[in-house]
Amino acid sequence: MELKLELSNFEEYLNKEYLIGRENKEEYLNHKIVERNKILLDFPYSVILKLFYQQIDFADWLLWQILGDKYGYCNQEQSDIPACKITGKHKHNGVWTSFWLAKTDYDYGFNEWFFKNKEDCNILISILSILRQMYCGSGTYNDKYFWVFLDDLSNKTISLSRQEKLKYFNNINWDSITDEILNETYNF
Repeated sequence: MELKLELSNFEEYLNKEYLIGRENKEEYLNHKIVERNKILLDFPYSVILKLFYQQIDFADWLLWQILGDKYGYCNQEQSDIPACKITGKHKHNGVWTSFWLAKTDYDYGFNEWFFKNKEDCNILISILSILRQMYCGSGTYNDKYFWVFLDDLSNKTISLSRQEKLKYFNNINWDSITDEILNETYNF
């Protein structure tokens, strides 16, 4: 089976074979359902993806750039590409959040993003092609060039409105940028 970024749904997550043989399967699923339902009260729109950890980090970084802070306790210190520069335990208020559902393979699994409004939920859908292109599970990027690229992108979009940022991100030639980063030729 080839692992790749895919749209999914909660039913697929609940019926996945990785749960077969798991101790306390019912307790585990009930806990996930209760936690998810609590989140849905304030963030009624969601998208579930099957993807690599690195794609989660990049999705969070992009959403942070476009929508602002992620709601809840900040776990950005654990990210390969942290969007938040604050260290130590702290919280943010924002219009989106996410919830790790389950690991199904090496560095791969189900993650769900939640949004206060449908327009913001659609932003994640619109950047799926970006996520597919920036990390496909077959390698890693040269840290220096990838970080410089992210900082450059952040600086170029910091003063733009949310819609302007989305348009900017969608107009980037991600294939070319990916090649430049991998080949260490990104012009910064």
